[in-house]
Amino acid sequence: MGWVVLRWSAGAPALTALQWEIVRLVEDGRTNAEIAARLGMTPGTVGTHVGRIVERLGLDGRADIGPWAGAWWRGGPGRGHSSAVVGAPREAGHAARDGEGAG
Repeated sequence: MGWVVLRWSAGAPALTALQWEIVRLVEDGRTNAEIAARLGMTPGTVGTHVGRIVERLGLDGRADIGPWAGAWWRGGPGRGHSSAVVGAPREAGHAARDGEGAG
């Protein structure tokens, strides 16, 4: 797993770094099994994290994570997203090291 350094506003939802990574992977359309393989955990553990994410964000289910994340990355209304935050974790403005030195 690569490292992603994020700078969030004070209004960002209280998710762990791992949960933000899972949000990104769910938004990308990955299954729990695919996420598990990428992050080195079981699909059941990913499912537990997804459930906690859904609960913390006040969503109805896993299918709502992608649309919510898309709105969050774009700084949608009421998201508490400041101008200091630049889009999704992989966009310019964030330090990302995929597959480098993560071992």
